[in-house]
Amino acid sequence: MTDFEGDAMASTSVDGLRRVLRIVAGSPEGAAADAAGLADVESGLGTALPRDYVDFISTYGAGNISDFAWIACPATPARSKGAPPSVKSATDAFRNSAAGDDFWPAGRLPVKDLIQWGGDDGANNYLWHSNGADPDKWPVVIALHGLTPVVCDFGMIEYLRRACEDLLAGPIRGLRMGPDARFLHWQEYNRLFDLGVDPWTGERHEYS
Repeated sequence: MTDFEGDAMASTSVDGLRRVLRIVAGSPEGAAADAAGLADVESGLGTALPRDYVDFISTYGAGNISDFAWIACPATPARSKGAPPSVKSATDAFRNSAAGDDFWPAGRLPVKDLIQWGGDDGANNYLWHSNGADPDKWPVVIALHGLTPVVCDFGMIEYLRRACEDLLAGPIRGLRMGPDARFLHWQEYNRLFDLGVDPWTGERHEYS
């Protein structure tokens, strides 16, 4: 069963997102390196990606939000220890999983048209339905654990804004990331962890 949330492709700029999703110090340095992989993923997928994803990666990079959600790397980094999966690898894994699920509504949401841009620790997958020539009009699809899809009438950054401000409704209302949502780039996470610091609490971790 597919539910629809939102209204007429509402959108938020990355500047609007920054008001509710704070970037942890040290994270912006990795964004430029991640953004360098955008051309590779678009070439590999055979399509441009939505502008809001490009803007997000150029501003934040790839990494984690509030120790809950993760945003995929455009391409697999050369030094990828601790990095989220790339858009291509995450997409391939999701398509393989959904293609083997008898309950996935393939008629309405063909697996070949879904591209993954993130996910979370609850085994929920964050996707686009690439159902048109204009990537900026692709709706976000949240495939809840168990592959139950929720189609949203808004894009990635608007989804993240609503999640950070606890404005999601319906089946996805529990996927909130706020209050005080923080973004931590995967390279900064590794740096802090290797120093013996829990990247989210700032305290010494048990493995130090």
